[in-house]
Amino acid sequence: MKPFTLSDVYSKMKEAVRRWPLVDHKPNTFGVLTSFSDLDAANLGKTIRDKDRPYFFSKAWADEMHNPSKVKWAVPGVFIFEVGGTMRTDASNYITYQLQVASLDSMDSENEAWAKLTNDERAEHQIFEDTEDVLLKFLTHMRTIDLGVWSRPWEARFYDDNDSFTFDRWSGGSGKLLGNVATITVSIPCTAEEIVLRDDFENHQIPDKHDSQDNPESLPLLTGFNNEVIHDFNDNPLAPDD
Repeated sequence: MKPFTLSDVYSKMKEAVRRWPLVDHKPNTFGVLTSFSDLDAANLGKTIRDKDRPYFFSKAWADEMHNPSKVKWAVPGVFIFEVGGTMRTDASNYITYQLQVASLDSMDSENEAWAKLTNDERAEHQIFEDTEDVLLKFLTHMRTIDLGVWSRPWEARFYDDNDSFTFDRWSGGSGKLLGNVATITVSIPCTAEEIVLRDDFENHQIPDKHDSQDNPESLPLLTGFNNEVIHDFNDNPLAPDD
């Protein structure tokens, strides 16, 4: 049974935004971003290479027939930031990622379907409430995404990891962005190759010292492997620059 990957999860997130019903609070953009500063870019740092990949969707760009010279986006949007993760070498066979999910809009939004008042005359706290609604619907949907044979294990694991989650009001960026940011946990099964590699180290199947000298390809891939490895991608990718 082939495990899914984090990119498979991003693909489902992208589809959720792309197929969002034509009602109020419909996001126009989905993006997996590397830093807060990407939100200040007219193209979110994306290029034509991102068109058919799971890390970016923009209705505004689709309306331009995905013209490579007109990569752009518009609020409201849902954005993902990889904060860090935990790789375990025990029997759990999971890699656990910490993701920040940001539901953001702007005081300058031009999306009439999203606006509740004429000319989008919402107050800041109304935007906070609207983006909170999108965030809750998005994360609720993520519990039931179709991952084939992994759908039921995913649903159970996602619910256990995120039966409740904290979120923060957030504002910043050159586009006067406002919204809510939640931190969630996503657990991905290890691949068969990763499990074999882990078992090799747990069973101390390390090449003989002399054999390693004669055959460089037999050198161990890792040394000093602990039971748990923590890796932080960014301390706080959503924090405004000083």
